[in-house]
Amino acid sequence: MVTKHAWHHVTLTWSQNNGIRLYINGCLKSQDNTQVDANVATTYNDFTFGRPNNNDGTALKAEFIKDEFSIWDKEFSDTSVWFLYVRKL
Repeated sequence: MVTKHAWHHVTLTWSQNNGIRLYINGCLKSQDNTQVDANVATTYNDFTFGRPNNNDGTALKAEFIKDEFSIWDKEFSDTSVWFLYVRKL
């Protein structure tokens, strides 16, 4: 669970085979294995924190502080995500 005024380590991973996975504090919390084509054209090209990707719904905006944001060119395993959390990376 994510609580206000507390530090949390959030990791998202994605691959065509495993879909998207959400980890909070090193633990898998949600996943969607829906198969998608990695080359699908979309009208939503922005990478946005804290609101829906379609840029609608300002009432849905989240307030948070981002620190030490990274993008990697590989999918991390469950164990690797745990080590990233433990090492605070």
